[in-house]
Amino acid sequence: MKVHTLICKKSINGIGLHTGAFSEIQFIPSEKKGIRFWKNDICIPVSPKFVIETKRGVVLGKDGGKIQTVEHLLAAIRWLGISSLEIQVNGDEIPILDGSSAGWIKLLEPCRKETPEEFDELPLKKPILIQEKDAYIKAAPSTSFSIQYTIDFPAPIGTQTWKGKISSDLFKNDIAPARTFGFAEELESLREKGLAVGGNLENCVVIKRGLMITPLRFKNEPVRHKVLDLLGDLSLLSWIPVGKFEVFKGGHFLHTLMSKALADQAL
Repeated sequence: MKVHTLICKKSINGIGLHTGAFSEIQFIPSEKKGIRFWKNDICIPVSPKFVIETKRGVVLGKDGGKIQTVEHLLAAIRWLGISSLEIQVNGDEIPILDGSSAGWIKLLEPCRKETPEEFDELPLKKPILIQEKDAYIKAAPSTSFSIQYTIDFPAPIGTQTWKGKISSDLFKNDIAPARTFGFAEELESLREKGLAVGGNLENCVVIKRGLMITPLRFKNEPVRHKVLDLLGDLSLLSWIPVGKFEVFKGGHFLHTLMSKALADQAL
């Protein structure tokens, strides 16, 4: 995958999925390698070591500053090939937009310029297994980056599996448009915990009383969104991990533990 640079400033605003609060994001081109969030004067580099929370989304934090729900944006930045960027955040959470990465692709893709450089890739040295009860994520050495992801939820989602080799075009067309999803019956308890306050029919696939009340973009949109989350969480790394990944009933907690394990293996 070719490295791309951002050649113009871009900005966008919207509400956060969990806080329900309005925030504004500004993207600033940079020649310094790495992706960095800025909250006021606090710089929060994108790295597994700055993950401070993984409840229903990834929160990065440093020196008292924190940014919530970064995964959909990070997935888009990575698979657009952007390796250097400053992101100024006026607010506490990245806007959810339509619940997918499609809006970030639409915003940033026209502002890219391709360079002769290739994005850094790092093959796995040895297998990694991370497990919590019956859920697990494992990675094995391979010549390409591939994912097999299985979810298991109550009806009407049920058990769904997606698998494929990851590329920029596949991400853009088959993964980025997949939206976050949730059960209406869980909404009240989530909001009592300060989660999903900004969730609505415009930014979430809603399941209510066993029925999908939001028209789907893909027949298996829920599992595709989980793949999107995984790609966002692996984008905490500054390189593409080349290996075969298999996930069963995963989530941000397991995803980010894998990112940390990959970072440790790379040392």
